[in-house]
Amino acid sequence: MEMNNIIQIESVIDFKPKFFINKKENIIHESLIGNLYQNKDILFYSDSNILIDKSQLDTEKVRLICGGGSGHEPSHSGFVMEGMLTAAVCGDIYSSPSYKNIQRAIDLVYSPKGLIILVKNYGGDIINFSLAIELSKAQGKKVEILIVDDDISLSNLNKCQMEDSENEKSNFSQRRGLCGIVYLYKILGSMCKDNFSFEEILQVGKNIIPSLYTLGVSLTSSVTPFSCKEDMINEISYSECEIGLGIHGEKGKERIKYKTIEELIKYCFINVFEVNMKKEFFDNFISDKRVNELKNINIIINNLGSCTDIEMNIIFYSLKKFIDKHYQGKMNVLRYFCGKFMTSLDMRGFSITLCDMDYNEFMKVNKDKILYHIDTKAKNNIFSSIDFTQNNFDNRIIAEENLIKNTFENKNSILKNLLYSLCHSLINQCDYLNHLDKEVADGDLGIGIEKGCSIILTNINFLNFEENLKTSFKKIGDFIATNCGGTSGPLIASFLIRGSDFLYEREDLNTKENWISFFNEGTRMMQNLGKAKLNDKTMLDILIPINDLLLEFKINNKENFNIKDLVKTINSSLDQLLENIKKLKSKKGRSSYQGGKEVGKDDPGCILVSIIIRFVINFIEKLA
Repeated sequence: MEMNNIIQIESVIDFKPKFFINKKENIIHESLIGNLYQNKDILFYSDSNILIDKSQLDTEKVRLICGGGSGHEPSHSGFVMEGMLTAAVCGDIYSSPSYKNIQRAIDLVYSPKGLIILVKNYGGDIINFSLAIELSKAQGKKVEILIVDDDISLSNLNKCQMEDSENEKSNFSQRRGLCGIVYLYKILGSMCKDNFSFEEILQVGKNIIPSLYTLGVSLTSSVTPFSCKEDMINEISYSECEIGLGIHGEKGKERIKYKTIEELIKYCFINVFEVNMKKEFFDNFISDKRVNELKNINIIINNLGSCTDIEMNIIFYSLKKFIDKHYQGKMNVLRYFCGKFMTSLDMRGFSITLCDMDYNEFMKVNKDKILYHIDTKAKNNIFSSIDFTQNNFDNRIIAEENLIKNTFENKNSILKNLLYSLCHSLINQCDYLNHLDKEVADGDLGIGIEKGCSIILTNINFLNFEENLKTSFKKIGDFIATNCGGTSGPLIASFLIRGSDFLYEREDLNTKENWISFFNEGTRMMQNLGKAKLNDKTMLDILIPINDLLLEFKINNKENFNIKDLVKTINSSLDQLLENIKKLKSKKGRSSYQGGKEVGKDDPGCILVSIIIRFVINFIEKLA
């Protein structure tokens, strides 16, 4: 082991992330208000973390919304301005906003001309935004989604999900969304400003998305205010550079020795871009059958967080020098863009996006029109003075009125005591869950669970479990759906809301049959929403077998239902299931981007579900 690795591992004992913040729970709220202070046209819906450019609400045009986890600033909130986004819906750090908040944003800015939503290709974003869009369509709204999947580093992964692909680009359906989405903010936002039709804007967006190819590289991993010392064990060593990592700090394609930026750029193009994009992009001038026509492209060089201006200038210089020499007479760069567009908090890295202006016939024919929208100036607040005498920001912070709530003692409620104890137990294990999640994804599972549990504990005394159990469960599901985004938030919320349909309002009327039906229907709903199957290495690999076990136990032990036997059987089954799940290759979620590196490791969602199930059955056993 290298000496720098030894020093690095030993030093994590005292590791604590350092950020200029106040309270961790107020990070997003205070950041968005700071954004509001700097832009007099912004409205801030503080209970939903929605920013809206109010100047765009005065005219009836197609409107553009984006959103996702925070930590990528200026995306998404910094691009809410005339000529770009109408609104942004901001989730917690690296976590999707909830579908309830997204639906509210749609309602607030909807135009009869139509609404287009841009989303990066991540499971939590897809679930939450798709849910909100379907609910809006059911109300008769004209809303469509464009999913951006420009990551090319992992193009050979997840072939099991690509068997039904009809064309080359669709083979990359599991690509992550990276910086390419900002390119669409500019082009589609300009088209909205110029009053193009819904159909015209949508057509341009659909043609641009498959023409985008992004590769990220970094000298360090991403550290969040919620990172713990365990997350630093796998920190990139001093002599290495990670190729193809995600914007949430997910591990990339590979780690290579780092010497100079010139060598790194050469490696990225020859060993990644040219290999992974051969058929889609490079074939026309790499193969022996070269064509005389130049390949027209745009290039975006994006600072992933903490590269200095000196470094970004050298990166730009080295990249242009390589392109001019290596692709002379083959590639024609029409536009370069360099700056901070899609960051990963403090990641010391950058990404390169190639935008193929000759991707298909549509792009070739409309090249000049697309360039026009790229070149138009959007309104922004860079170098603008901040005049508080004419900036009535207090009137632009909008929150829902808090209603007076009745409290209930629920002295005899088993469910209240169970939920209270379970939530405190889960909060104590949040660092452990974050660490597990960091191993295969982005490390925010514990953060989301802590937020959900805190919301339940805040509201638990306002719910009447004894007389309104079914309603209480639906309200808990609604709390989670409103406040918890990501992937687990809507899935857990849907489990509770659907499962509660099979409960009686009076707690004492519910039998073991009701609770088994609750679990069964909740599991089915989660499976329908998450589109996952057994052996996809998701939480359903725990839920489905335990559900089958409960149904079997219900049938075979109808007359003699022994809770102790059930607890013993479930605990034994969980042990075996978790061991089997370790061996699986992930086919869903962010861990599916690991390309087999997740094999042999625990799945964080499965561990979470197993913890909850063990706690519940052991709690019930003590009462028996």
